[in-house]
Amino acid sequence: MPHQERRFNPYTENGGTILAIAGQDFAVIAGDTRQSEGYNIQTRYAPKVFRLTDKAVLAVNGFAADGNMFVQKVQQRLEWYHHAHNKEMPLRAIARLIQTMLYAKRFFPYYVYNILGGIEEDGEFLSQLHSLQLLVPRVFIVLQFGFHISILSLASPKPAALANSSRPTHNEISRSISPRMYALGT
Repeated sequence: MPHQERRFNPYTENGGTILAIAGQDFAVIAGDTRQSEGYNIQTRYAPKVFRLTDKAVLAVNGFAADGNMFVQKVQQRLEWYHHAHNKEMPLRAIARLIQTMLYAKRFFPYYVYNILGGIEEDGEFLSQLHSLQLLVPRVFIVLQFGFHISILSLASPKPAALANSSRPTHNEISRSISPRMYALGT
């Protein structure tokens, strides 16, 4: 039997989709609430989209534990800024803050993929943020993980036990998808 090398990997992708689109005077940031690992659904109620301020929304995807911790730290920094300056941090400053926070952890990084969107005084702003990427505004962004489950459900035939069952109701479908979306506009 050949020797098999084992490696420790502290990360996992917890599935889901986040997306954003921006227009002349609006930004829409959306994400599902399903958290999975491989073919297993861990929960259907794990939000991926978070309102940071009245004009800024952050969508986070990737490793759920890192995403939750990262959002908490960003919210804490924004709260500190609000107490120190008695105003909300501007959207482009939030983008630089997030980029700096990601870069600071570049040697043992947060395993997250971020979309920051919102409305600035000079129009909409939408950016995908990584630790080693330039801050480039975009018009449309989609980040998707966990496609194993959707491929499995589309590719596999219907089980015999469900062959004679009725179609799912709207409530059953909406409970299984349960999206979370924020729309910001002027």
